[in-house]
Amino acid sequence: MERHAVGGGFEGGFSVAVTPGAVRQHLLSMGYSWKRTRYAPAREPDPEEEMEARKELEGLKKGPPRVGWS
Repeated sequence: MERHAVGGGFEGGFSVAVTPGAVRQHLLSMGYSWKRTRYAPAREPDPEEEMEARKELEGLKKGPPRVGWS
């Protein structure tokens, strides 16, 4: 669910503007709690694929080769 999905539902259905902070405060007062989700890969990366991706990333960081520059 998106961050503004709950407040947007009130605004669309009841013509009432509800800020994300107000929703957060009310949920906390009702005893709800949550933690931010974390990215965790499903499996260990293949060493060959990882090396190829790192090389490609380095090439992107450097930018395209300059033609005609000395």
